[in-house]
Amino acid sequence: MSMTELTPQTPKNDLVKLNAEKGKTNRVAYTAKASSDFYGGVGWVIGLFVTLFISTPLIWFLTTNASRSTREQILVLGIAIAWWFNPLSLGALGYIFSNLRSWRFWTVAALLVWAVVNTLVSAAIVDETARILIANGLIILGYVLLGLWFLYIQLRVFIWAAAGKPGRFFFGIMGWAALNGLLYWAIINPEVLNIILVVLGLALRIVFAIVFVVIQFVAIFWFMAQSRVETIRPGDPKQVTFDDYKGQPHLLKLVRQWISLLSDRGKFQEMGGQFINGLLLYGEPGTGKTLLAKAMAGEAGIAFISIEGSGFQAMFIGVDVLKMIRFISSARKLAREYGSCIAYIDEIDAVGASRGNVMGGGGMMGGGMGGMMGGGRGALTRLLYEMDGINELTRWEKLRARWYQFRKKPIPPRDWHILFMGSTNRPDVLDPALTRPGRFDRTVIVNKPDRSGRREMVKYYLNKIKTDETVDIEAIVSDTAWATPARIMSAITKDAVRLALFDDRDKVAQRDIELAFQEQAMGLENPIEEMEDDQRKQIAYHEAGHAVIQYHLRPDERIVRVSIVRRSDALGYMLPVPNYDIYSMPLKTFVADILVSMAGHVATKIFLGEYWTGATGDFRSVRSRVWQLGHYGYFGPPLDWIREDVRMDPEKVKIIEKFWVKFEEKTEKILYAHEPEVHAVAQALLERNDLTGRDCIEIIRSAANGRKAVDSERLLKAFVDETIVSGNGKSEKTMKVKTRPKAKSKVKVK
Repeated sequence: MSMTELTPQTPKNDLVKLNAEKGKTNRVAYTAKASSDFYGGVGWVIGLFVTLFISTPLIWFLTTNASRSTREQILVLGIAIAWWFNPLSLGALGYIFSNLRSWRFWTVAALLVWAVVNTLVSAAIVDETARILIANGLIILGYVLLGLWFLYIQLRVFIWAAAGKPGRFFFGIMGWAALNGLLYWAIINPEVLNIILVVLGLALRIVFAIVFVVIQFVAIFWFMAQSRVETIRPGDPKQVTFDDYKGQPHLLKLVRQWISLLSDRGKFQEMGGQFINGLLLYGEPGTGKTLLAKAMAGEAGIAFISIEGSGFQAMFIGVDVLKMIRFISSARKLAREYGSCIAYIDEIDAVGASRGNVMGGGGMMGGGMGGMMGGGRGALTRLLYEMDGINELTRWEKLRARWYQFRKKPIPPRDWHILFMGSTNRPDVLDPALTRPGRFDRTVIVNKPDRSGRREMVKYYLNKIKTDETVDIEAIVSDTAWATPARIMSAITKDAVRLALFDDRDKVAQRDIELAFQEQAMGLENPIEEMEDDQRKQIAYHEAGHAVIQYHLRPDERIVRVSIVRRSDALGYMLPVPNYDIYSMPLKTFVADILVSMAGHVATKIFLGEYWTGATGDFRSVRSRVWQLGHYGYFGPPLDWIREDVRMDPEKVKIIEKFWVKFEEKTEKILYAHEPEVHAVAQALLERNDLTGRDCIEIIRSAANGRKAVDSERLLKAFVDETIVSGNGKSEKTMKVKTRPKAKSKVKVK
């Protein structure tokens, strides 16, 4: 599946600044709206307090102390006055005054309406004549509205008939005239009226029975169609902006263009531009895809609605479609209310996976469960339909368009838009119909932050917690090249604070942060209280072998910690981190990694005299590195290295077996050459259980007794030249041996 990847482009500063200011203006406006709701609520609470604790006791006191002849008048007058201070009245008053600056003229009109309504209600309470007049006025108004509605229906029927072909016009006009004639006949003849009422009564009973059954089914499906949906409106406390999204400045430059169009589309529409329908974010878990979507909505000052992709899955066919319809309908309502809305589907591969045998996409096994079971394919089809028809006019917009056409005026463009966004870490499984232009128009890769991005992120999260003077930002940045933003946030703001708190300290230290990241990488500490000495010794020598080979062959990485304390499934571990961010590497780095992975198993054999268990993870790492070497042509042309789980050619298997044996021999030679260092590290582990990277390196250097360090560059290059396979299936060493005699013979001929 081919996807369009975008590279950041620098937009015009003036346009970006203008749209950013408009986005802030939108956020301020919606914040003002939220404050208006707040003041309206304050007015309602004040009205409730006045009614319960002032008006009611005062009316009760006055009526109980009044004479019998005036008691009723005082009660009526007290209720009429108290009406002005009820919760509904004061709540409306608070809402009106909170919008005084933005409404201006409309505030005066609203105050006038408020006063007129309260005056009419008070007059109806006090005077019976006024009550009758107001009731009659409301009845007359109802009749007028009913008449206008009936006239509207008559005109709609007439227009429908007149706009069609001659046959439809004839039968439509005849039906319209017959209906009006029947109504007139029923009005002048009571018997006809009775017949019509009987027929209508029977029809209504049938309709009621049908509606009752439909409502039952609708209620059942409505209940099953419920899914957890997160909605964030402008001004919501949960709203985040680009100020809360750290570590990806170039990515923010890229998406800032689109959000500027979300908050202000006027000039873009005048130029004839069509806004994109969707953005697809993909990257490994924890890189901040969901946070980016929320920040885009918050920065633009628009609404945000999100749902998990698995939320569309359902037991019965059709329910997934109902869930999709509800989700899109909610997004439309928010877009109409706030101008734009981001409809975000997290893990969209759960609903948008390829249906199999689709043109332009690879086949997949299975196509969902049949029968009464729904596999989610209906939701995908509905999503495709909604994304295609998102620009279609609604009923109200069609009526408005006809009105403008009747007045011979240009139809104004739509003033709201929905931007669909999805995220996935498996873009290869998505249906090609979903990722084509017109649906998810753009694909944005959300990678892990680089060194400068991690530095910005670490500073941001450290400012949220209390730290002491030992915290080293650069050390944290150097140790976290493997970490995603989610891991960095969790380690600093959750795990490190927890470790400091339960160590009876009120500030986080550097050691707390380092241990927090170790928990992220290796799991929680789960020490074994009682273990046999020979087993502890085996684990110590295993990890010591890893540490010594790592120190000599990977100078571009540094050891953070070596431990024989159980964490997760590992009885011990040696944790290295790169000294700098690595984006590409020579193949000899893979060779060095294989030697490091084999060192634990080989060290056990050398220093304990036999092989032990415990190298399962190491062998898995070796097999992965071997596959990568084959993928990059280390064993000859990489024709059958498409997938790691594909069975290889028997000849290739023999080559890899020889390769594996040579690697074990090379690992054994290096360990024998550095035997004192292995013994020293193993003994220190048996005494302390844990070694920091600095302690481990000092032990290795002191045990070396001034011996010259291994030239890893030269050693690895020589070993690669010895074992790598050329294009004709022969090793480089064999080729050199066979070509030398030919070179000499040429010299003799000359």
